[in-house]
Amino acid sequence: MTLGIPPYQYVLGWKMRRAQQLLRTGTLPVATVSDALGFATPARFAEAFRRAVGCSPRKYTSQR
Repeated sequence: MTLGIPPYQYVLGWKMRRAQQLLRTGTLPVATVSDALGFATPARFAEAFRRAVGCSPRKYTSQR
């Protein structure tokens, strides 16, 4: 099956949707979400999240 996007972009999109789900609960720290999704560091996760969603994970959590 062809999705029209590179595999990396597909996986990253899935991770960002899952991150949003986890952060919406408000019960998990950003570092835990980062680790659960396989990012090397919370800073790398925050950078990818900011690019994909448009705000930092902490700001996203506080807005929900």
